[in-house]
Amino acid sequence: MCIFLVLSFLSCNTQYLVNNEYEVSTNSSELELHEEIPIPLDMVNEWELETLRTDINKNFMNIISNDKTLTLGISSDGRVSGYDGCNNYSSKIIFVDRNNFSFSSFLTTSRACHPSVYWHSKFYKTIGSVNNYTIQNGKLLLKKDSHVLMTFSKI
Repeated sequence: MCIFLVLSFLSCNTQYLVNNEYEVSTNSSELELHEEIPIPLDMVNEWELETLRTDINKNFMNIISNDKTLTLGISSDGRVSGYDGCNNYSSKIIFVDRNNFSFSSFLTTSRACHPSVYWHSKFYKTIGSVNNYTIQNGKLLLKKDSHVLMTFSKI
């Protein structure tokens, strides 16, 4: 009976959710597996935002945040956390190949921010559009394609 159950289990169809509809795969080899790409060690650090620009056609803005540093922490398992000038946030960095990545949705605390703290909206707009990086002179440069949008220094 045990052998029958194992064989029955192995021959079962696999269901998975795609676009809110279940699709059935009769062969588990049809499911494509992706190797998880490790986070490059040079990114793993605590970083302080120095400059950002919300659009590649705009000039850089120097970040001054009244003793409250805008930060980005990247851990070796891809967890991201930091401070946006008003709230704490968390996310995950996901590399799609060795050179390109994206951030998952950002979760933030919900503190009421003083009207003078407007960096956080620009921060999320910008960081949500980056897709690659370089390290240059000890600084983390987050880029959209070949255009630098954010510059961070190590804390």
